[in-house]
Formats: sequence, C-alpha cells, structure tokens
Amino acid sequence: SSFLKSRLPLVFALSCIVILAISFCGCTTDPDPIRIGVLLPSSGPVATHSLDGLAWAADAMNRQGGRTIELIYQDTSTGNISAHAEKLAGRDDIDIIIGPATSTELVHVAPIVTGQGKLLISPSVTAESDTSDLFWRTCPTDDRQAEVIFRLLREEGVSDISLVTVDAPYGEAFAHLAPQAASGIRIAGTASLNRPVLEIAAQIVDEDPDIVIAVVYPDEAVGLAEALAAAGSSAGLFLSDACRSPHLLENLGPQAEGIRGMSLAPDPSTGYAIAYEEIFGEEPPAFAAQAHDALLLAVYTTARQEVAPEESLAASLRWVVSGDGTAKGWDPQEAVEAATMIRAGAHPTITGASGPLRFPTESSTGPLIGYYACWTVEGGVFSEGTPIPSSDRVPVLPGLSYDPAAGEGDRPVVWMVYPKVKGDRSFADSAYRGLFRAQEAFSFTKREFSHEDLPLLDAIFSTRNFTEKPDLVITEGFQFTDDTRAWAVANPDIRFFTLEQEDYNLPNACDVAMVPYGSSYLAGVLAAGITETG
Repeated sequence: SSFLKSRLPLVFALSCIVILAISFCGCTTDPDPIRIGVLLPSSGPVATHSLDGLAWAADAMNRQGGRTIELIYQDTSTGNISAHAEKLAGRDDIDIIIGPATSTELVHVAPIVTGQGKLLISPSVTAESDTSDLFWRTCPTDDRQAEVIFRLLREEGVSDISLVTVDAPYGEAFAHLAPQAASGIRIAGTASLNRPVLEIAAQIVDEDPDIVIAVVYPDEAVGLAEALAAAGSSAGLFLSDACRSPHLLENLGPQAEGIRGMSLAPDPSTGYAIAYEEIFGEEPPAFAAQAHDALLLAVYTTARQEVAPEESLAASLRWVVSGDGTAKGWDPQEAVEAATMIRAGAHPTITGASGPLRFPTESSTGPLIGYYACWTVEGGVFSEGTPIPSSDRVPVLPGLSYDPAAGEGDRPVVWMVYPKVKGDRSFADSAYRGLFRAQEAFSFTKREFSHEDLPLLDAIFSTRNFTEKPDLVITEGFQFTDDTRAWAVANPDIRFFTLEQEDYNLPNACDVAMVPYGSSYLAGVLAAGITETG
C-alpha cells in the first residue's frame, strides 16, 4: 500500500536500530508438550481462520521457551465432522479443542466434545446457543454484529432494508435479533434461504429496499448476488461476517465489485494485523485473530491446571479470564510470560489479538468486546475501514512488571516508547512493524509504552528503580525530546536511540532523523500531474 511504502524508511531504521544495538542468546524447550486439538477447515468457503497463523503462533511461542505446544489437526473441510470430533475428543492427551467453524457444525460437535469432559473453544461460531460451561467462544455473538451493522447503516442514512438469512442457526439467530437492532430502519421484508433464491430475488425487487442485508455463508452469498443481478435489483448488498472469504471473490469475479459487508477484526491497538502482514504478506483472514486467542486460552488454561489440578477445566478457564494483575498481550513473548506467571501463582489480566479477553457470566456468549471492520470489494480485493469496537474502551499496552522472571533472563531488554498506542496507521504502527521484524529475527525482550506513560517512565528513570532494566530505549517523536535527554543524563549505563529529536551530545544517546525530501518531491510531482493544467 502507499501508506506502507511511505513508512518503509522508518520501519527499516527501527529494525536496524534494534538489530545492531543488542546481542542475542538461545532458549530451552521443555520436552513435555501441551497437545491442543484443532477442529477447523483448511480449505473451502468457511476456511477463514488461518491454520498457518495458528501454526506460526505455536512455533513462535515454542521458540520463546517453556512447555512445547503441539497442535493436533482434524481437517473439517473433508470427511464427517462428528467423526473428526470423536477422534480428537477420544484422545487422553487432549483436553482442549479449538473449533468448530460454523454454528451448524456446533450442533453436532458440542455434545461429543463436552460430553467427554473436554473444553471446546470456537473462534467463529456467532449464533447464540445453549450449551454447557465447557463451550466457550472468542468471537462476540450475533447480537453485537447486528448492533454494529444497523448502527453503521443508520449513520449512512439508510431507511429501508430487506433481510435474507441462511436456513441454519446462524441465520435464524440474526433474524430473531434484527427487529430490535434495526431501531429506526424499516425492515421491508425477510426471507430464509429455504426456498428458491430466484424467488427471493423477485421478492426483494418488489420491496425495493436501499440495502439487502444477507446473513449467509459464502456459497449462498454468491448465489444471492447472481440472482439479484439477474432480477435487476438496484439495492446494495451488505453481507455478514462469514462472507469475508476468498471464495466470494473467486466465484463472483467482477460482479463482486461494490459488495459490502461487516466482519470481525483484530484489535488495532494490539498490532496483530501488522505482525500477520509481516509474516504472511497479507491481511489476516476474518477469524484469524479469534483463532489465535482460542490458542491463548487453551495454553493459559493448561498452565492453570498444572497448579490447580483439582479444578475443572471450565473453572480454570474462568479463572484465567478473570485476572486482575499485570496486563499481558497477545504476542508470543507476552503469551509465554503470561503462562509462566500463571504457573507461578500470579493472576495476569490477559489481552488477545482480538481485544480484551474478558467474558460475562455465561461463557458461551463470547467476550464482552469485539472489533468489527466494514469492508467493500474494490479492484477484486476486500478493502477494510478502520476497525471499531462493539462498545467503548480505552486501549492499553501490556504492563511493564513481569514477575516471576523479572531480572532473571539473560536476553537483552528493549523498551519502545510510541507517540500513541498502536492502531494509529502512522508512526506508532510503523515503529511496531520494525520492532516486530527485529524480534522475529533475533532474541530479545521488548516492552512497549506510549506518551501517556510519561509519568511512569519519569519515575522509573529518575529513581532508577527498575523491575527489569532496559539495555536499549527507543523513543519516537519530537514530543519526547526533553524527556529523553533527562532520562539519558540520569542513566548513562543505558543506551538511548531517539527518532526525530536532536543530538544530545551524550555518549549513550543517538538521534535518527528521517529525510523526507524525496518523498515530498514525489508527492508534489503527483499532485501536479493530476491537475487540470498539468
């Protein structure tokens, strides 16, 4: 993207700073593995969880040390879903299974898995369901999605919609929720895909809505889009979260242009989407962040079981998500630290790739907050807007204090101080991209701060009261100029790299300035080239 290209010098500089400034060491691996079942599809219309992302996460956590994580897959894109579930649930060495993908599959899978006393954590089943306390999900239920969709359409001035739902629990649940969520938008008509799609398309033409909301799976979305075009409908098509799938683009081709939808998204303040792009060269699929968080919950629950074996699995997971201690993030370093803290008796507050992992009393209703992104098909790809939370929250970075390992590690420690929390699509995100690249390539411990943490940082550097002393501190932005100078003077044994500040003439500080002349010149040429006069 043009944004990424414009920030490449900053990303490269940050990577080089970290790489050149630290030394590295290896880590050990515990031979006793944590085995976690994965009951998700590797291909097909609903394969939007990124099994590659899960494999990367497990491997990255294994490289951090601690107990090895081993994922045991059953590919639900082929074969019988019940047989796959029985195979995983019947293993004595697997207590937790990630999956299934759809609400229809859950009907068959849940009794098998929870009936064996195993935990089932789905990253993408959004329909409300009445199941045991052994079923959890890392995605919000459809009531949140309905609220966000209708809120967006109200803001856009939409007055009339037609609603089409798949003949499955997923569609039935949304149809039940829609009348209350619509509030101010008239539902001109509803239709379930238990009758011919051409007949439904003709009904929609008669209703003449502004928008057709379709709560369906990708296969049904393709058929509905083709039927609406054939019937001559002028209404825009707005699809639900399950439809952000390559299957839609591959099967509709140019006809997909302009189709819009809503899907779950990572919490932008976590940096997960940036990390995913760095690893795989593309944006994360719709449910990749939620699948990652299901893995985190499985690892943390296993850690809790090690110190509280008398607890039920459900009770251990409930304990995990009710933490009130140091905040820990989603990334491999933070995840391994969180698991280590749990094994040591600490009770961290955990945050996942999709946002805070806090749950209501009923585990099956999903997390309290989720992020959604509105997308549009443009130029044959999904173009997403900025993710928005289902309810208000203030983003926070992971906490500084790390007990029990504080001061015990032999890896270098790097502190990054951003001008804002991640998710700004600007300097903070670019800085994190460089930091992530460096940490993927080398072994060091990172801690992150923002401008809002200045009082904490001032107190730490002025008193030199370090829980975990940094070897390198990177501060980004002119607003840190005076603060960084004071910190560097008071801490001559710590190296400071500053971005866009000034040369302090100190042996332990170095400023890096970006040179924007070339990009500014090109921007001027581009602007001149698109004027009427040239």
